[in-house]
Amino acid sequence: MKEQIGNTPLTDKEKWMFSQMDSLRKANFKLIQNMKDFDTVYMKKAPKSRDDNNHSLTLSIFFESNSSLLDNKSKLYLNNLVKSLNNRVLTLQAFTDAYGKASYNKKLAEARLKNLITYLNEIGFEGEIKTQNYIYDSKAMGQNSSFNRRIDILL
Repeated sequence: MKEQIGNTPLTDKEKWMFSQMDSLRKANFKLIQNMKDFDTVYMKKAPKSRDDNNHSLTLSIFFESNSSLLDNKSKLYLNNLVKSLNNRVLTLQAFTDAYGKASYNKKLAEARLKNLITYLNEIGFEGEIKTQNYIYDSKAMGQNSSFNRRIDILL
């Protein structure tokens, strides 16, 4: 677990948040590992055409503060996702925390989306990718901030 960002030590709340993020990442990874039957069992039940508000499953990719780079855990996670759900429609929605100006966060969210889409294409995802407007949570500071540095993949 992280003990500091750059030269700045983490507070107890930030350490707790990073541990929660690690738990979420592990849970998401286990979910992907268990999705081998998802295509044959669950997707057949899902409607053929879905609007943006009717998604059957949401998976999250987390980012470091002020970064649009995918870490190795996220890449592994995405590799498993593509193996399980290739040729599906993915809708991506980026979230940012409340640190920095809204205009900067919008650019950061767009860079995160671009990097994620580029990586999905690099690893051979052949389905359709849609994006939704990003969400800037003006209250997402402190404990909530790390959780909002993410992109949700809506299936």
